[in-house]
Amino acid sequence: MKRRHIGPVAAGVLVASMLPAVPASAHGGEGPFGRVATVPAYLNSEITDEAAAEIAAVSSDGRTVIYTDSPGERLGFFDVTDPGKPVPAGVLDLPGEPTSVAVLGRYALAAVNTSESFANPSGQLLVVDVKTRAVVRAYELGGQPDSVAVAPSGRYIAVAVENERDEDVNGGAIPQAPAGWLSVVDTRDWTLSTVALTGLAAVAPRIRSRSTSASTVATRRW
Repeated sequence: MKRRHIGPVAAGVLVASMLPAVPASAHGGEGPFGRVATVPAYLNSEITDEAAAEIAAVSSDGRTVIYTDSPGERLGFFDVTDPGKPVPAGVLDLPGEPTSVAVLGRYALAAVNTSESFANPSGQLLVVDVKTRAVVRAYELGGQPDSVAVAPSGRYIAVAVENERDEDVNGGAIPQAPAGWLSVVDTRDWTLSTVALTGLAAVAPRIRSRSTSASTVATRRW
């Protein structure tokens, strides 16, 4: 199952920095943020018309930009040691299309859509060592993930499992099964829990999720 894309698939990575001590006008922007460089994503790809950059994160040391390349089914990397001169740093092929990426310490956390269809969604959360580009852990989510976030404490990784609706069925009207849920990884022991979201939405709250009960993870302080 491919997610729908709007506009050209050849895209670029925007590198920006927060420079409170430098006038933004000197960097081509307004306010405290200024663009310092733009680099085409296809520089990391041999197939120039199949490269894109959608969601980006920065390594903990600030030297590497990691981005999702959905049509290419990979993560891309740019070396931004010199932010004004980003250098292509290769790609990591994935088992499906990445939908989101976040960073926790030395790891990039990639949500990957591996779904065969809207009716039978599947996906993974991959934990990738940014330096070695090795996948050190893979979680089967049981549904199509949409986004990843890390708690400020670093204690939890949250994955929104969306299970996209099929816009060709009943004009995209909802509700459509299966429902989505929240997957949470506790980084103390790297265990995965599921939080049911059934009944919480203001619109179409009654579609049954594959999860049967809400985890207590949802009520813990981040």
